[in-house]
Amino acid sequence: SVSETALAEAFCEIRDAPEQIDERMLNLPRFGVYFDLVGRNVLPNGFEYSLTAGIGLCSWGELIYVRSIASGQGTMVNIFSKCAFPLQIIAWGKHDRNIEKIRLALGIR
Repeated sequence: SVSETALAEAFCEIRDAPEQIDERMLNLPRFGVYFDLVGRNVLPNGFEYSLTAGIGLCSWGELIYVRSIASGQGTMVNIFSKCAFPLQIIAWGKHDRNIEKIRLALGIR
């Protein structure tokens, strides 16, 4: 479904360890994802990342947050995308596309 609201969020579980997710997140362009990585925090059992997507024809840019936490035999990944411009209320599906790009780069189907 296409989200036209100002934010979107997805929760996914993957068998890979947080360190494998970290390797992919630090090399997103290798997977055809060209967001700017603006922050990376090491957590006791995973990592969290802050990314930005630039201004486009339908958007003033987006802020994307990804958190990976060790969970049982794999990693729980939370991906959150929202408008960078607080007064923008329609995103024309950009957030869903941002989340899908991250999911594909991390190998989450």
